Amino acid sequence: VLLHSKQAAFFHGQVLELQAQLTRADSVLLLWLEVQRTWAHLESIFMGSEDILHQLPDEAHQFSSIDSDFK
Repeated sequence: VLLHSKQAAFFHGQVLELQAQLTRADSVLLLWLEVQRTWAHLESIFMGSEDILHQLPDEAHQFSSIDSDFK
């Protein structure tokens, strides 16, 4: 509503750019939350189970390596 007001006409371009930036920031934050949820799930699988370490040694090693780089 504010974007279409007469007073905002002068700032229309700036408002659209700020709106686009906020939309990108929102998308990045939502994606980051999904990564964190997935990482926590994988961490509980690979770091909390000796059985998985024996069944999937290559994947467990790869996860451990990436995990240490990330941290």
